[in-house]
Amino acid sequence: MKAYAQDAATGAASGTMTAYANLHHKPCDVGIMIGARDYWGAGYGQDAWDALTRWLISEGRVRKLTAGCLAANGAMITLMERSGMAREAVRAGQELLDGEPCDILHYAKFAR
Repeated sequence: MKAYAQDAATGAASGTMTAYANLHHKPCDVGIMIGARDYWGAGYGQDAWDALTRWLISEGRVRKLTAGCLAANGAMITLMERSGMAREAVRAGQELLDGEPCDILHYAKFAR
């Protein structure tokens, strides 16, 4: 599933969300990108994330949500932790950020 967000007044694109589910084992990897800086820090990402992840977990659609980001992405880490996800794994020095190794952090949340 891939969704696009746009400003209702201007039609300008503001971001995207993805959800890739394994229908047999029922995990789902979720991602979000708020590309338009005008929308950063206003809570739109958290609201969209919470709505999608609640819907995915509801009625047994998935049993586990997963997501990840670079360790330098504080906003994404905060978003995942606010939604109840916990750090599950670290891939040390996996990517280069400005030429320097940077960890990838993996988060998860089980349906209850």
